[in-house]
Amino acid sequence: MEGEWHHFHYTVAVAIFMGASFAIALIFRRQKMSKLPPGNLGWCPFLGRTLGFVNPHPSTSNGHFLDQNIIKYGKIFRSHLFGHRTIVSCDQEFNNFVLQNEDRFFVSSYPANIPGILGRLTLLVATGTVHKRLRAVALSLFAAIRNEQQTFLDDLQNCALLLVKSWKNTETIIFCNEARKYTFTVIVKEILSLKADDPETSMILENFLTFMKGLCSIPIKLPGTAYEMAIQVPFNPKPDLELSR
Repeated sequence: MEGEWHHFHYTVAVAIFMGASFAIALIFRRQKMSKLPPGNLGWCPFLGRTLGFVNPHPSTSNGHFLDQNIIKYGKIFRSHLFGHRTIVSCDQEFNNFVLQNEDRFFVSSYPANIPGILGRLTLLVATGTVHKRLRAVALSLFAAIRNEQQTFLDDLQNCALLLVKSWKNTETIIFCNEARKYTFTVIVKEILSLKADDPETSMILENFLTFMKGLCSIPIKLPGTAYEMAIQVPFNPKPDLELSR
């Protein structure tokens, strides 16, 4: 009987300790969260509110996600995007403060799908000294191309004429797709010396579009998902392709 009573006291003590620990943790979390902007993290721990954030909207508007959150919580609010808790800022002054103090008070970071596809040693993702070195290499490359390409304006015109020519007998033209295609063909012409009607150009464009869909997707590495397909995109279309010299 005495042993059972001792066991009961032990159980009660453990329950009180666990309850007190939970209460302290809850209070500490609330105090910590109270320092953050108001917002809504969504109901799903992984998805959060990502689906609402990536929902398409006209380029002339902020979109339903931002408009509704700004009305409810203000220009700076808390959310859960791409698998991470996120502070979203639509305040111009605060955004300028962040950009002006990068690498001082703030460190650049991107959703997991971007470094997962691009890699961490790329110009967009790298920071600090590595970013400066990569930027110098990229600028020197484009400077060399610009100096040696005396017919740059002619290339722009030829790409535009070929694009307009392809519209013949076309009933509907989606402007954003055509603008993307024009910009891409100019870049490929200047860097890889490929023409707009070359088969390699079409293949690279198709891979590029797959790549871009992956950058705007949820980082789920499963067969058939946009993220997985973007990771598998080949960036060396043919071994005989060389940079323009």
